[in-house]
Amino acid sequence: YFMDIRQMIDFHLKKGADVTVATIPFPIAECRRFGVVAVKEDWQVLEFQEKVPNPKPIPGNPQEGLVSMGNYIFNTEVLLEELEIDAADLNSSHDFGKDILPRICNTRLVFAYDFRQNKVPGIEGQNVYWRDVGTIAAYYEANIDLKNPLPKLNLYNPQWPVRSVKYHDPPAKVVIDAQGRIGHLENSLIAGGSIVSGGWVRDSIIGRNVFVSSGAVVEDSIIIGNVIIEEGAQVRRAIIDEGNVIGQGEQIGYDLNKDAERFYLDPDLEIVVVRKKIENRTL
Repeated sequence: YFMDIRQMIDFHLKKGADVTVATIPFPIAECRRFGVVAVKEDWQVLEFQEKVPNPKPIPGNPQEGLVSMGNYIFNTEVLLEELEIDAADLNSSHDFGKDILPRICNTRLVFAYDFRQNKVPGIEGQNVYWRDVGTIAAYYEANIDLKNPLPKLNLYNPQWPVRSVKYHDPPAKVVIDAQGRIGHLENSLIAGGSIVSGGWVRDSIIGRNVFVSSGAVVEDSIIIGNVIIEEGAQVRRAIIDEGNVIGQGEQIGYDLNKDAERFYLDPDLEIVVVRKKIENRTL
């Protein structure tokens, strides 16, 4: 998501709140998958409901509930006091959404901030894109959408650039291999330092310093970074963690029963996840 946090701070100060929680309305049937905030008419928070089957709707709008986005503004003294109380509670799991915020709704002035009201330069209409990537399926779908011609989250907005970490990697490149086979990159994102040498990449996200060898095929996949896809290997609908080497001629994503014996298979989207390997151990 994109947010101008200054606008949420202004809301917090205007309300004289102790705590402000960023929220976004969701269809009430979908709210059971998230933490939901029950509010008064003025959006003062009454209760936190963590993944309950029948969450409370927004006052005056029975079709939607308020999902917590996991972003909070605390007054400093309030935060310090509540952290000390929580630290002393042996029954607490020490989580803001599960422990601290549900406990303080009746003792502190907590308000919900409507994320849709946040205006970001370059975004027309209401700002409504937010994704919880806490599951493999959600992570895959949110990332794979970025390679689309018109993604829901536009990383190419010059009025609101993403100021992420900068690496001193060389430019990515797509080249002809030693046998004269042309590398192909189609409808994909490719990060710095990565090379497609006579391989074929389609509808995928390629991270930093990935090498796709001659005759290799990568489709509908996320390659995290520092990965080698050796000659003739085929990867389809997979997430490959960093540091892996996909061996010559190996296939991933073509025989799910076989893949499930070696890798993690996500039950929701049937995405194959190849985890990071360190010193002959898989994490």
